[in-house]
Amino acid sequence: MNRRALVLAASPALPLARRAAAQGRLRRIGMLMTASENPVFSSYVEAFQRRLRELGWIEGRGVHVEVRW
Repeated sequence: MNRRALVLAASPALPLARRAAAQGRLRRIGMLMTASENPVFSSYVEAFQRRLRELGWIEGRGVHVEVRW
């Protein structure tokens, strides 16, 4: 098998390999809140984190959310 045939045969597996490598990375999200820590703004942060969990992003495994007030 020549090199060109090998590259063409392996090319469908490349997106899967990239996705598998990216899953091990920890993504970081920073939230800068303009007000001091209060229940209204804390509920926004909780809603954001809840939606991330619904989408499959688990705190500490795939994503880290850091909030600064």
